[in-house]
Amino acid sequence: MSGAASSALPDGPERGPLRDGVEPRAGVERGALPEGAATPATSDSPGAPAGGRTAPVRPAGRTGLRTRAARVAGAAAGTASRLLGRGAGEVVAGKVVLRLAPRAVHELAGERVAAVVSATNGKTTTTRLLTAALAARPAGRGVVSNGGGANMRAGIVTALTSGPGDAVLEVDEMHLSGLLPELAPRVVVLMNLSRDQLDRTAETRQLAAGWRTALAGLDASAEQGRGVVVANADDPLVVWAASSAPRVVWVSVGASWTADARSCPRCEQLLTLPGDPEDDRDATAAAEAAPAGAVPGDPSPAGGWRCPSCSLSRPTPSVVLEGDVARELDAGTAGEQQRTAAGHPVRLALPGQANRRNAVMAAAAARELGLDLGSALAAMVDVGDVAGRYAWLRAEGVRFWLLLAKNPAGWVENFDVMGASDRPLLLAINAQGADGRDTSWIYDVPFERLVGRRVVVAGERAADLSLRLAVAGVEHQRVPGLREALRAARALGAPGSGPEPGGPPAEEVDVVGNYTAFQQLRVLAAQEGAR
Repeated sequence: MSGAASSALPDGPERGPLRDGVEPRAGVERGALPEGAATPATSDSPGAPAGGRTAPVRPAGRTGLRTRAARVAGAAAGTASRLLGRGAGEVVAGKVVLRLAPRAVHELAGERVAAVVSATNGKTTTTRLLTAALAARPAGRGVVSNGGGANMRAGIVTALTSGPGDAVLEVDEMHLSGLLPELAPRVVVLMNLSRDQLDRTAETRQLAAGWRTALAGLDASAEQGRGVVVANADDPLVVWAASSAPRVVWVSVGASWTADARSCPRCEQLLTLPGDPEDDRDATAAAEAAPAGAVPGDPSPAGGWRCPSCSLSRPTPSVVLEGDVARELDAGTAGEQQRTAAGHPVRLALPGQANRRNAVMAAAAARELGLDLGSALAAMVDVGDVAGRYAWLRAEGVRFWLLLAKNPAGWVENFDVMGASDRPLLLAINAQGADGRDTSWIYDVPFERLVGRRVVVAGERAADLSLRLAVAGVEHQRVPGLREALRAARALGAPGSGPEPGGPPAEEVDVVGNYTAFQQLRVLAAQEGAR
């Protein structure tokens, strides 16, 4: 069976229904509708601090009889879902448990949650990389995770009931504030915040404020050994949110997207970056302010970002990523001394600088859980596609490389991953509930970078994307359905062909889709492989 196996497909009830004439029998459950618009933790969201106050983060003492019984019922529901071909059963199992035992998250978590990972982009991959690192521990306890991306309450419950051992959990950024008091993790990994699903989510500063309130309740005492935050020093929103925590390990990995972090989250004034016209430091001071992990040409907002109005500024990191090398820095060192610290190569099967960033964040978290940085990175080498991301699949007679991009930051990262590829390119955008109905964000994506590539556009909002590409000067074809679009991309010809069809068909195609389009393409490949 080529392509994604049905067991690898998410069951999707926390997302949205699949369209484009695709039957979800290959692993996507029906009824895949979100339970409601996701919001940042407030006083009325599950598990949120009462009255907006900081709630203490403490592990539960025991698992009650009600939760134990609900766990059995949930396992039965998940098994039934799989036997009926309705999906992997992760979310339906969790929903059954929560309906019968509302306190199940807290009781099942107990003291076993090693880490939670949250961000707008990269959290699924980082969770998978951290899981691989912890699983490689000698005589380890074993690791469970919601690696398929079911990152809200129901999927987390299912992960916690999937077996013994430490839990590494991906948590949706909009639900982190409400879930943190219940999960009581030893480590919290925070990577980035940017716009996503404009009509469903809060403004990024509001999300950061929710994180900040919840993180203040962490217990980072030496006796408990939990509640350490591993945070990206190069994202001002993350820094402001994480600075309320009692203990933070700062990591410098850079960022490829800066547009959502140009104003100070504390006082709302414009931030100053080294080299900005408003930067009143001289050239020497600006250079000294550059991060130890600075790489020439990296568009990171890091490098000594600061607010000229208040005291918020980029903290000094203890781990940095320099190109493809991760370095540990001693506290109190600075400048060139930092750059001479011993390095660990970051070698991955996963492509692109974005995944090296994910790996270093995961390795820094593993270091807080008892591994050394180099061993953690070495354990990640063989991690391949992550829940379908970067997978090579086949449908409609063509082999295609599937990438996921849900927001401007994600599209920019995928442009970097594709590099100078000359394969035909299919772009697919929908606007279902899981994608967000508002597609105006596509005008913030630098599609001008695709000029010269042979492009096909498809999806429910293909007309919107077609107009955006026209504005960017990108020649393209617009095709109504995904099956037809794959055939059209194949007809554009092999690498080296001219812009017009007519040469030998392409054997391989690059495909980038937003969430539901991405899942539809996985189902297409799984259905064809099952024939």
